[in-house]
Amino acid sequence: MKPDLEERLVTAYERLADHQPVDHIGYAHPKFQADLLARGYFREFAHPVYQNGKDVPATCLSVELVNKVNGLKAGKYFGGRVTVAHDTRGGIHLSYKNASPDDRMRNQGLFSSFEDLVDKIIAESSAVVPA
Repeated sequence: MKPDLEERLVTAYERLADHQPVDHIGYAHPKFQADLLARGYFREFAHPVYQNGKDVPATCLSVELVNKVNGLKAGKYFGGRVTVAHDTRGGIHLSYKNASPDDRMRNQGLFSSFEDLVDKIIAESSAVVPA
């Protein structure tokens, strides 16, 4: 082939490569699934955990927090405002008043997040009042 023709073909192939569609990684792609797994998306508690009767997913929680929740002791905390109970199947129930705006404001003063609630329960567990 002529050198001029070869150069034009190389240039054409390079331009064609520049205009190829971007490879989008979807949900089922192994790289995407590996990233979800690394971030703890499929993490689970050892036993079911319920907060005011609703299931608490362990999705994307840290390993440390999951281990702390699995080790919560039954009892009353925050002066009796928060109750931790274990059912016969090993489930952990965290219960507290949350119906009225006043209850929610009081709870906001006691704990700011699920992680903060668990940390404060663990800190207070040495002085637990039996349920």
